Amino acid sequence: MSSSAITTAIPPTGQMLRDHTLVTETISRGHPLDPHPIFDANELSILRRFCADPSSKDTILKDVKMADQPGSAPGTMAGGLGSLAGYVVANDMLLEEEVARLREWFDKEKDGNAKL
Repeated sequence: MSSSAITTAIPPTGQMLRDHTLVTETISRGHPLDPHPIFDANELSILRRFCADPSSKDTILKDVKMADQPGSAPGTMAGGLGSLAGYVVANDMLLEEEVARLREWFDKEKDGNAKL
């Protein structure tokens, strides 16, 4: 892999969320040699589970101890723990197309064919 394929500066999180570029950045920085990945393995695991079954959001958040207390704003626990993936999942911030792109990427990665 050439060094030009490895990206450098990470765009601000708020910008990625507003511009819906979080998925693109996640995939483009998904190579193990990239020094600036968006998510670590634990965060990717949360996203992988969510993309496999978005309807299981509450179960996933409960399993990773990020379920919010009744009356709390969505993502309060995830935000308090510094989990961007948990926050994104709790707040339904990914468009259906973005979930589908991530699911496809995770499936290719599992099969050893991820485009990195």
